[in-house]
Amino acid sequence: MEAGLTQRELALMAGTSQSHLWNIERGSVNISFDLICRIAEALDAPARDLFDF
Repeated sequence: MEAGLTQRELALMAGTSQSHLWNIERGSVNISFDLICRIAEALDAPARDLFDF
């Protein structure tokens, strides 16, 4: 939301499906490091920003 993207737009930019992205957000599927990096790149943010330490 902060990046001004819809879930569908983010999924397309990251090379995944909207339903897979939704399942990742819900925590119901595992995510590869590669996809983490692609999502971070689509958001123009470092991958570490996607985690709450």
